[in-house]
Amino acid sequence: AYAYLNGDGPQPAEALPASTVAVVSVDLDPSAGQKIAAIRAIRKFPALKESLGLEADDDLREYVFDKVAEEGDCAGLDFDEDVKPWLGKRAAFAIVDLGDEDPAPAIALQVNDKAAAAKGFDAIVECTDPEDFAYAVGDDYLIASDSAEHAKAILDGGRSEPLAGDAAYQKWTGETGDPGVLNFYVASSAADYAVDFLDDMGSDLLGFGGGGLPAEG
Repeated sequence: AYAYLNGDGPQPAEALPASTVAVVSVDLDPSAGQKIAAIRAIRKFPALKESLGLEADDDLREYVFDKVAEEGDCAGLDFDEDVKPWLGKRAAFAIVDLGDEDPAPAIALQVNDKAAAAKGFDAIVECTDPEDFAYAVGDDYLIASDSAEHAKAILDGGRSEPLAGDAAYQKWTGETGDPGVLNFYVASSAADYAVDFLDDMGSDLLGFGGGGLPAEG
């Protein structure tokens, strides 16, 4: 009963490090109150059902997997057999400050079986063949980034000093109340990167940087 009412397992903020600059997290197993609130909100947009082709009892994880599989040669993979047994219901997309000039991108996927996750996710990576992509598997979350070094550093940072324990994160997420289906958090440190980006963009617009908008935009 407790697991149903409050959701099951750790949140992505417990796996990402406190140096996370910004994060968008998705929870497909929130508390009972948030499930009810989400259903009420979705009912206000009936076109969503038609445009996405989803039914109320469809597994959104399978929907996303099918979209990813369509982009690669993943005909040999089956969601129910190769993915569902190890994939949890929480995920996050983040950028993390690892002390480099630019923050590192990160994907955090909740996993239920560490060994099965490593095998199943490796099969997905092999058939989609993304560039500059590597991952590391922890007990509760799989962390992917643009290099194996970054993925391991993010995973280790989440273990030693998680974002969930950061005072600013606790303050501002606490202001929003019970975690919902979709959450956004931007740390104050994001301003440091925004200033550099806007400075570069301004120089380009004025013609000092070779013209045009910066590619990293």
